[in-house]
Amino acid sequence: MRRFITVAAAIVVLLSFVCLSGCGKSDTTLREIKPSAEDEKVVGTVGDYEILYDELRFLALNFRLSIENKYGDGIFESDDASTCLEELKNDVYAALKVNSAALTVAKRYEITPDSESVKDYVKLQLEALASEFAEQLAFEIDDDGVPSTDEINRLYKEYLAENNLTDRYNRFVFAVDGCVSALVEKLTVNGTIPNDDETVGAYIRDNFVRTLHVYIRNDEKDDVAANRRIAEECLDDLRSGRKTIVELIGSVYNEDLTLTSKHGYYFTKGEFSEEYETAAFGIGIGEYSDIVETASGFYIIQRLELEDDYIEKNFEALKSQYRYAYVNDMIAECRDGLVFTPNDYGKSIDLISVK
Repeated sequence: MRRFITVAAAIVVLLSFVCLSGCGKSDTTLREIKPSAEDEKVVGTVGDYEILYDELRFLALNFRLSIENKYGDGIFESDDASTCLEELKNDVYAALKVNSAALTVAKRYEITPDSESVKDYVKLQLEALASEFAEQLAFEIDDDGVPSTDEINRLYKEYLAENNLTDRYNRFVFAVDGCVSALVEKLTVNGTIPNDDETVGAYIRDNFVRTLHVYIRNDEKDDVAANRRIAEECLDDLRSGRKTIVELIGSVYNEDLTLTSKHGYYFTKGEFSEEYETAAFGIGIGEYSDIVETASGFYIIQRLELEDDYIEKNFEALKSQYRYAYVNDMIAECRDGLVFTPNDYGKSIDLISVK
């Protein structure tokens, strides 16, 4: 669930499911797929960095879906189309600054996508992704056979298509995340990030929240309005006291299979989607949020009190989250000073018609 600053808030779910730690390695290499000429076209710049069409396309398609989920199908053909188009443009242009901001800050410390540690990071993520595909294919094999390289790469192509990605942009995102990871490590080692237990402990207690939530996912063929009604029923059950959030998490309503601990999520700003974080930080201990709508579905969040025993037992993991939050703040400050400047080709692109 961690959201690095390099992944736009509204679309974090699409990339965050890729296993970034603890996955077994696969001997299969995911083949590089040559991007089309259109995908490699420059659409504009952010600071010193060129933005290519495949990144704009990825953002446009996913933010467009988010807006349609928010306002309803057909919103871009309605009387409010111009307003929604402006919202779409603002969302996409803002998100296009994110990766460039991360690269800009990393470069100040001589970290780039060509750094050996970053290349190793990208290789590790691709191996983990290949391993996930191999495991998925293994369930489809009746005998003791091993999925072939061709089968794994076929699944990879399907994954890219389903998530509006290109191989180039997928590898680029991994490289940016690798730069952030290397930056965290370097600033920790050189002492730029205050890392003593007293400072970190105080930060956790002042800036972390703990939550549980019910999640109703919006799949592609789902009736979004029906899912919202389910979310409303859940919220009514919670606020009336008929149900507890733990009971609902264990019911058919909840579709977040990653939450297996009664302790819930401990996080600070910059880790989850913006909508989720705004709701979580905006309610008091024990309170329930209103229905939180994201691109992927609906959340109902309860904020809980931090547990001293949990913090003590999981201090090193929370300290790692703290270090990433420190770097995320640096990147966010840089991002706020950047502007996406489209070139003539970028200006000609109709974000509603992007496919």
